[in-house]
Formats: sequence, structure tokens, C-alpha cells
Amino acid sequence: MFSTPPRLPCNSLHHRLPLSPVRAWDPPPWLPLPPRGKDEEGTRRGKPSSSEKKLPISSMPHRRAMSTRALLFCAFYLWTASCARLDGLRRQAERLQPWLVTTRRDLHAHPEIGFALSRTSQAVADALRGMGAQDVRLVARNSGVVAEVGEGSPMVLLRADMDALPLQESADNPVKSTVDGRMHACGHDAHTTMLLGAARVLLERYNASKNVEEDEEVEELCSIDPGERGCGHGGTWPGGTVRFMFQPAEEGGGGAKVAIQDGVMEGVGGTYAIHVWPWLRSGAMATRTGPIMAGAAFFEISVVGRGGHAAAPHATIDPVPAAASIISAIQTVVAREVDAQKPAIISVTRMETPRNAAVNAVPDEVLLQGTLRTLDTQLFQDLRRRLEQLVQSQASVFGCTAKVGWMEGRAEPAPPTINDGEARMTAVRAASEAAPGSMLFLGIRNETVGSTRDLHNPGFIMDESVLPIGAALHAGVALQWLEEHHSMSAVQT
Repeated sequence: MFSTPPRLPCNSLHHRLPLSPVRAWDPPPWLPLPPRGKDEEGTRRGKPSSSEKKLPISSMPHRRAMSTRALLFCAFYLWTASCARLDGLRRQAERLQPWLVTTRRDLHAHPEIGFALSRTSQAVADALRGMGAQDVRLVARNSGVVAEVGEGSPMVLLRADMDALPLQESADNPVKSTVDGRMHACGHDAHTTMLLGAARVLLERYNASKNVEEDEEVEELCSIDPGERGCGHGGTWPGGTVRFMFQPAEEGGGGAKVAIQDGVMEGVGGTYAIHVWPWLRSGAMATRTGPIMAGAAFFEISVVGRGGHAAAPHATIDPVPAAASIISAIQTVVAREVDAQKPAIISVTRMETPRNAAVNAVPDEVLLQGTLRTLDTQLFQDLRRRLEQLVQSQASVFGCTAKVGWMEGRAEPAPPTINDGEARMTAVRAASEAAPGSMLFLGIRNETVGSTRDLHNPGFIMDESVLPIGAALHAGVALQWLEEHHSMSAVQT
């Protein structure tokens, strides 16, 4: 379904992230400056003011776990004196821009949800096979795709999600969803495209290192950036394997858990992922030490009473006021029971009675649904237990019974994603099964193309100019990780 891009030369990468600064972007005042030291021109930076220092979440005016201001002390510039090497990676990816745009638009036009990704997974698998990727296979109920480049240890995993959302698109996109009630409003079409681009970039490098290309092509590869180390036969691959994981059912379906059960993490020493972020200028990147993505659980509360005629409420056990009381009580949990320095949210987003109930009848049951989110792993578990206690006690006051379900099988709970500051690249331990790695945000905010809407918004528009940036960043962190860990393995040996 995707055409294979032309074979392109590539250059070696031997730099260390953080990378070069995104100079076209003037940062807003709430982003911290780079650490003190000499910039690329040798000028000494001044001492940062107090406003540039790390601020606790509790000092923010809004305690939204996923807001822009949650990045106050976690955004950073991508800078280094060796930015020319990254530029070579980016130039290689930019040559793929027409193919990247075509690929993303095809995915955007044909959104699929959850584990029902037959067209998407087949298109991704076909593209990977057409590139020459190794060990391409379907996983996670045949809706996810795994492929590899390289051989042996160590192994790093790059991950992208593929599923869309049940939303009706209203944005004025160049290509719109052709499926009624479904759209890519969280950038997963771009995530998939960028990872496919990274696969192409890395394959070029690996093939060159194995002397698959002709000598003239290897020489052309080196000519992109003659100053880089590794130009020459076999010098463009640090050793080891990159595994690509295209995940289904990220939007609450527990796709990662199913993929892990299928063995996608076996042999993996590091994991990396990128998420587009409409609250950062296009091309900027941000991360932080500690929690970076809130844990999310989705609950469903059934409040059961005894129905009857609305003219004789005394003869019923009305679950409606009981449900209303539960909603009010839930609002006090975060406000009165949670430390103000630990962001948390419990939102009731749906309240309904049986659809066939008469307007003059007291219903037997009221259904509530909502979400619980927090950045603290222990608090995440504590709030789940507290919600269950509160619901049952409030229902009993009205003579009703109540039960809390967590939508297992439909919207699997996901614990917070925690970036470990001890790792050089920061590390994510989102679950006990996960290997160290990093979650990064890539800015896509571009008023010129209309890319200003929030994620999960029917008017969401993607700035396609960031596609090669994401592909280059994926490839860069993979090569950097392999270089460091392959060198460590050699020293230990």
C-alpha cells in the first residue's frame, strides 16, 4: 500500500544527545535555559535567574497532569558542538519527505481502532519488507508489527503506536479520514510514519556497513559529511540490533501488554518512543526526569436501586440521587485527601440510565464512567482503592448498592511513565516488564499550517514538516544507544 522510497546514501552518526539547538524557535519564558557553560561560539552564559530554575508542580497555577505547564522544568534544548553529524541524519531523512508525507496521509485517510488494525498493520509490514527489514512479523493478535535491523547484541527497541480514535474529523486537512466516526487525532499516523522513516535510514547505514552497497555508493555516503568518523567500509554501524515495534491499541486497549506477552521485549536492553506535542513549537523537543506521562485508569460505576413510578418515589430506591452524591463526593478526594504536590485527576465523564426507561419512571440503575490519572505510582494504586470505598459507602447511604469496574479488556489501566534521571538518555520504566529507555515529546505547533489544536481534538492538524525530524531523532537515539552499549560490551569482554 506504501510505495518504497528510493535508495539513498547516508552518513555515520557518532554524537551524543542532547543534540543541536532548534534555532528557529524563540522559546516561551516558561521554558528553562540550557545549563551554564560555553555555547558554540565560546561565549559564557550568565547565571540563570530564579525563574529559570526547576519549579515544583505545586507552584503551578493549574494542577493539570498533562498540561503544557507540566513541562515547565522538563523541556530542554537540543544542543551540542557536533550538531553537523545530526544534520547529516536529518538531511538523509529529509530526502524521504515526499514518501513520508504520502505514507502519513494514507494512514490518516484509513484510520483503524484498537486491535482491529488489519489494513494498517499489513501496510506497515509490506513497507518494512519492501525496505529489506529483517524478521518482519505480526504480533499482539496479529494487529502489531515487529521488525529488526542489524544482528546480535545489544538490542534497542524503537516504538510507535498505530491506532486511531473514535472521533468525527472536522479539521481542514489536505487528506481527511474516509471512515465515518474515526480519525487520527493523537498523531499516531505520524508516529508510525516517522518510525518507518527511521527504519529506512537505519537500513541504509546497516547495508553500507555490510558492504551491500557498491563502492561508489559507500563513497557517496561518506561525502555527505566527510568530517564524520566511520566513513569507509563497515564503519557506519556500531554493532547490535534495532528492533521496531508498531503497537496496536494504545488508546486504552492495553496493546503494549499484549505485545510484551508475545515476546517483543525479549533481549531488549533499551526502549525509546516519540510523541508529537502540539504545545511545543515545531521541531522543538522536550523531556524530563521523573514522571512524564500520567498513569490512566478508566472506571465504570454501576449504582443499583429499585425502580418504580416517578409519582411514587417513596416506593422506590432511587439510584439517581445516589449517583449524583457519588459524583460530588469524588470531587473532594483530590481536593481534600491528596497532597497538593502530587498531581491527580478523577473525572466523571458520563452518566446515563437505561435508554428504554420511561421519562416518568425511576430507573433501576445508573451508570457512571470516567477516568483517574496521576503522576505518582503509589498514589495511582491508592486512589483506585479509595474510589471503590467511596462509591460503596455513598451508595449505601441511599439504600443502593454499587460496584466499580476498571474496564479490563476494553481500556486496560496503565501506570505512570517514569523517566529515570540516572540514565544518560533518561530512562522509562512504565511497567515492570519494560526495559530502560526514554519517552520524548516532539513539537508540532505551527500556526502557519494550522497545527494548533490539542490532541484528541476533531480539529487536530499535523505539521508534516516534522516527519523527517522524528525519523532522524529515532535513528539517532538508536545508533547512540548501540554505540554506547556495544562499546561497554566490548570492554566487559
